[in-house]
Amino acid sequence: MASPDTIIHRNYWLDEALAQETPRDDAPPLDGDRRADVVIVGGGYTGLWTAIDLKTREPSLDVVLIERDICGWGASGRNAGYLLNLWAKFATMKRRFGRDEAIAIGRAVDQGIEELIQFCDDNGIDAEIRRHGWLMAATRPQHDGNWPAMIDDLARHQITPYEELSGAEIKARWGLTGILAGMLDRTAGHLQPAKLVRGLRRVALERGVTIHEHTSLTGLERRRPPVVRTDHGSIKTDKVVIAMNAWGARLPELRRFIMVTGYANAMTAPQPERLQETGFADGPCVNDSYNLINSLRPTAGGRVLFGKPGTALALGGHVDASFEDDTARLLDADRRRQELDPLMPGLEAAFAWSGPIDRSRDGLPVFGPLPGSPDIVHATGFSGDGVGPCRLAGKVLTSLVLETPDELTALGLVRPPDPEFPPEPVRWIGTRLVRRAAGKIDLADRDNGRVGAVTTRLGKLIAAGVADTEAGPKESPSGS
Repeated sequence: MASPDTIIHRNYWLDEALAQETPRDDAPPLDGDRRADVVIVGGGYTGLWTAIDLKTREPSLDVVLIERDICGWGASGRNAGYLLNLWAKFATMKRRFGRDEAIAIGRAVDQGIEELIQFCDDNGIDAEIRRHGWLMAATRPQHDGNWPAMIDDLARHQITPYEELSGAEIKARWGLTGILAGMLDRTAGHLQPAKLVRGLRRVALERGVTIHEHTSLTGLERRRPPVVRTDHGSIKTDKVVIAMNAWGARLPELRRFIMVTGYANAMTAPQPERLQETGFADGPCVNDSYNLINSLRPTAGGRVLFGKPGTALALGGHVDASFEDDTARLLDADRRRQELDPLMPGLEAAFAWSGPIDRSRDGLPVFGPLPGSPDIVHATGFSGDGVGPCRLAGKVLTSLVLETPDELTALGLVRPPDPEFPPEPVRWIGTRLVRRAAGKIDLADRDNGRVGAVTTRLGKLIAAGVADTEAGPKESPSGS
């Protein structure tokens, strides 16, 4: 249960970032019709990185970005701020693309993360980046031993980001209890997500990108040249970039490729003394190994963030208001007592918020043109892990827009968005059943109970993270 003064549906990250800005009317809504070289739809990480890269490579381009609310209002400004690579999905990438290609993708994302950090340093963006790692924690005996095979597989190629830790070592370092063992990615980290996206917005404006906030996409004419229609105008353009995250499900070409689910995060009041005493002030971002995964991390301001998948699920790609009111599971007192208290007792939410994310079947994003529309490119399916990979997405989309193929556009992530999910309403009904089964399995694991054969079979469909290369990824570790 939330504390009596909990502020629900308020994004602490974005409020904090906006409070530190000097208000300026530099991104007015589009009013009327105009022409542009490139139109980017979406003011999050992917859209802004692409805009900045385009202006860096071709300063004379007229680049226009439209955003339905303000830049950072969506998943880029309200996620848990996990700065992760894709090595935890190495087995999935290897199965899908082959070993060499999986390594190439992983290294490209690694490079993008280094570029992100350097970009923030060079441009005065204080995104509160802390490279304290990412810990995948086993909290039940059933969850222990999920990762050694993957660690060994990567080590054979001199890729060694991971360190195995015992529960005793984890407790000694960060004061986290109830963990049997863990896998620490030493190269990962966490940040203030809204400060990053708002910093990218500032740099994009400084480099000559035209931004129209409070401008909703109402239509997309797939002709040559394409036309982007909005609520109060239109833009004829040579190229269109779709960077809409969950709202990409509005497009029929992407609807069968992604599933839109909810994720919720909460923030405690400041408790810097406690975090210093336990060591968690310098702790990693943490995920446990339940199917419906829990997130836990410290903030630079001495707070603790914790997160959990919600229950909202889009039907037919329609993202409605239920995603903004999806914190009940996160704040459930019994769930917190059973799942969070063993790690860090007494976490109380001072703020809680939720929103949609786009999930692909295998947890990997897809970049490329919309089928049948070579002048419209997209990046979709980040599955809650986009803070790091979005940097790669911006570079890939820039090369696709400029029609300059390179080693990045040849990566396996540049592929058609296959219809990996069944049509509606089968997908909506089936996903509900699978998630219910996953929750029952989590309860059984927690309480040393058992579930039936049907529940077991359904639960296998949701994911088993790094342990299972066939079922796909579990619920997002970082969320929206």
